[in-house]
Amino acid sequence: MTAARAVTAARAVTAARAAVVTADCQGCGACLLTCPEHAIRPAPFLVVLEELCTRCGECVEVCPVDAVLLPEAEVIA
Repeated sequence: MTAARAVTAARAVTAARAAVVTADCQGCGACLLTCPEHAIRPAPFLVVLEELCTRCGECVEVCPVDAVLLPEAEVIA
């Protein structure tokens, strides 16, 4: 990977946003138990800690009511 591509990749990662738990959440905790980074916390509703979220998508896949979203990453040129 060239230096320019490495910088672009780093920027893309920096611009990636964490998963979001929406108001449709029923509080089942499936995402909380599935997250390999322990980035989802119950306080007083489920919240994703952006600094820990790696955007793996495990939480999105396991949610029975599709209340967890993974926003598109923004690519900064």
